[in-house]
Amino acid sequence: MQHKDAKQLLEKYRSGTCSPEEKALIEYWFHHLRADEDHNLSADELEIAHTDMWHKAKPPIKIITAKRYIRVAAAIFILFGVALSGHFLLKAPDAAPHIVKNISEDIAPGGNKAILTLSNGQQIVLTDARNGNIATEHLTLINKTEDGQVVYEDKGDHQTLAYNTITTPRGGQYSLTLSDGTKVFLNAASSLKYPVAFSGTQREVELTGEGYFEVAHNAAKPFKVSSGNQVVEVLGTHFNINSYSDTPVIKTTLIEGSVKISAGKQTLLLKPGQQSQAIAGMADGFKLILNKNVDVSTEIAWKNGLFQFNDAAITEVMQNAARWYDLDVVYEGDLPVIKITGQISRKVNLSGLLELMKFAGASIKTEGRKVTISK
Repeated sequence: MQHKDAKQLLEKYRSGTCSPEEKALIEYWFHHLRADEDHNLSADELEIAHTDMWHKAKPPIKIITAKRYIRVAAAIFILFGVALSGHFLLKAPDAAPHIVKNISEDIAPGGNKAILTLSNGQQIVLTDARNGNIATEHLTLINKTEDGQVVYEDKGDHQTLAYNTITTPRGGQYSLTLSDGTKVFLNAASSLKYPVAFSGTQREVELTGEGYFEVAHNAAKPFKVSSGNQVVEVLGTHFNINSYSDTPVIKTTLIEGSVKISAGKQTLLLKPGQQSQAIAGMADGFKLILNKNVDVSTEIAWKNGLFQFNDAAITEVMQNAARWYDLDVVYEGDLPVIKITGQISRKVNLSGLLELMKFAGASIKTEGRKVTISK
């Protein structure tokens, strides 16, 4: 970082007028300051900066290995998004001389992508569909809004159920509002099957992958979500279900309200801040357990535009990356024994997330959408 840049940013940091990106930059630069760097700052200036950062800086990110502890400023996660936009404002630290410089070869993050399948089998690519009314099913209007959502508007009395399915690919996400006002946010590689309008005494939908639900309250019509071998039943509440087929556990996390989880003959009642874990492959075929100490912010970070990890293994981090960036991940040999805690925006290019793995000591090779990770 040049002397002028450092002086200006340090002054803004002390006065509290930094933008989030500038604050991230100065904290990251300071924590990775090399003794031989030509910053031309006085000892007093550095001491003042040190004091300010001790009181103001965010808690450090911990990347824990079996043999060592590496502490990296939380700002690094924001910084990668800035640096990889093509504007390098500081020297790459020795620990990471391999930051991707050719952005044209980088992989962009996912976005709003989904396919809507109507009851007659017709498919609508929502990414390409115009805004406004895109279909009408059994007196129900299906609209696409300007901010990229699908909204169902019930206009009639329905005697029979007609079903639609919305499917997100790897590298996609989408949100929709059902005819009863329930809002659903779908993560990548997920799908939701649902009636275009609800009739009778139940509201029932089927989920694969991951979805966040804000269920419209209706005491006369319980809302049920089937996912794998479990059913979640609510009247009106907010909750998240993670039920990807490549993981042995279906996790249901309650944000507010109350839900009943059923799996075979087992049931659980959740309170806000709790999580049920339906584990397959047990001796009795299925086991339902209660987690009272779940980190809710981590479980719903994807819905808020973040990757967030809490003592996650490399394989968990890369499993999330594979879905969002549409990757094929290959592991060779033993992997670094680490646990990763921290967060990064889902808007950064792939290289921003891969830098985290490199700081943890992993060797990474990329060929198109294939990522190979080794020790």
